[in-house]
Amino acid sequence: MEVNPRIKSHAYGFTDQWQSDSLITEYDLLCDRQFLVHNINSVGLAGFFVGAMSFGYFSDRFGRRKTFLIGTFLTCVTGVATAFLSKMGIVYFMFGRFLFLLFIHGATIVTFVYGAELLHPHWRTSGGILGMLGFQVGYIALSGLGYAVKGWFHQFLIIFIAPGLMFVSLLFYPESFRWYFSVGRIEEGIQSLKNFA
Repeated sequence: MEVNPRIKSHAYGFTDQWQSDSLITEYDLLCDRQFLVHNINSVGLAGFFVGAMSFGYFSDRFGRRKTFLIGTFLTCVTGVATAFLSKMGIVYFMFGRFLFLLFIHGATIVTFVYGAELLHPHWRTSGGILGMLGFQVGYIALSGLGYAVKGWFHQFLIIFIAPGLMFVSLLFYPESFRWYFSVGRIEEGIQSLKNFA
């Protein structure tokens, strides 16, 4: 249904037949406020951009594991904070979404590089593709989550169980031996290679 943004709507209602609440219903993003939906997406994509630009540098400078740990931890923190801050208003939600997408996209880029450095160059393409299949499985799981759990707030909180588990598992991963070699820390690289073997 196309909505004319210049016409203020005074008579509309929401049904809770399929979902109890959404961002549209919570922030009343209809008619003259419909443009905010696009702004939310634009702010989120800006976070993606900043994450892509900054985390590559940080992982080259400070190491893959450390950058990945920090990115994953901050993904969890900003995601949960966004859910609660959103109760204060749409601007808080947009700011939290910017930070959340910045950290999750940055951590994703480092994940890809970390995984690629563990593989023989011949297998990197296949390994990279297989590693990214996790996103498709996640999208499928989100459909089930959306059906089982009503309301975006609770869905949003449940989504951060996966990065939380990933953060805990990353505490036991060694640094990339190829990163050690690339920065001239040969002895640490050899020790990291032994840890992987």
